[in-house]
Amino acid sequence: MDIPTVSRWLGHKDGGALAMKRYGHLRQEHSLAMIKKVSFDKPANVIPLPKPEDVKTGETNPTPDNRRAIAKAKAKYVYPWWVSENPLEVFWGQLQEQVWIVPIEKFLETAKQAMGRQVFKQEFDDRLALADEFLERTPEATRRDLLAKIPALNSEVANNEHATN
Repeated sequence: MDIPTVSRWLGHKDGGALAMKRYGHLRQEHSLAMIKKVSFDKPANVIPLPKPEDVKTGETNPTPDNRRAIAKAKAKYVYPWWVSENPLEVFWGQLQEQVWIVPIEKFLETAKQAMGRQVFKQEFDDRLALADEFLERTPEATRRDLLAKIPALNSEVANNEHATN
């Protein structure tokens, strides 16, 4: 723990000067004790971090072209639905896209929550049917709020929505 943080916790207003004056010698002792635990002659026990997910295909290592496609898709929106905590927004937003912006696992989980049923990956092939079903299941006020944030990019879905209002 760094001294300025501990000092603030103790209510000191000096930025750690008093604590350093009183306990600074312990830092040297601690540092010497910790250096004895470090070994540079054997490889570290490191678990590699997972690679970023390729949100288009669910594979790892997105290509530069795919990253550009995702950036282009995101740039169409004012509201960043892909980071929303609201499953309706994430589900609806991804339905509007040809490019996978969210990982497939996240999409399927938000789809289940949004639709109130299990949604399968292959159902995404007929996004219009999913969108129509979703709009049927969603209360009118919620649909209006959702479409205000994330407009339907497909004119057929938008026209069907206007026809129901």
